[in-house]
Amino acid sequence: MKNILLTILTILLPVANLLAQVTPPPPEYGEDASGGPGSPSNVPIDDYAIVLIGVAFLLSAYFVYRNRQIAKA
Repeated sequence: MKNILLTILTILLPVANLLAQVTPPPPEYGEDASGGPGSPSNVPIDDYAIVLIGVAFLLSAYFVYRNRQIAKA
């Protein structure tokens, strides 16, 4: 039961956060010329790339640790 609850929270909390944000309107054509005509220079994934890499590292370390513990038993 605890695993199911954690899984549901892990999936729903980030989605709820995304749905609650108000996104600004896209820039007009040619307004942001640094990335080309009409393309924004700062894509949202760029803001959290370090966090994404950190989470991937922590998850991989956890799975390696768990597999080693299972192999010892």
